[in-house]
Amino acid sequence: MRKGDAELEYNTFDLLLSKLTKHKTYWQLEFIRTAEIIENSERIRTVRYSYYG
Repeated sequence: MRKGDAELEYNTFDLLLSKLTKHKTYWQLEFIRTAEIIENSERIRTVRYSYYG
């Protein structure tokens, strides 16, 4: 995965999280992210690194 691709995926997922935080609790967000990890581990591994800093 190229750096630009990872940034694009992160920005897309970050937008999703920002929308969900209006309606979901933190643990529900974690559950959603875990489900995504199973589906596409490489993409979410990049997101998790950025998300947790």
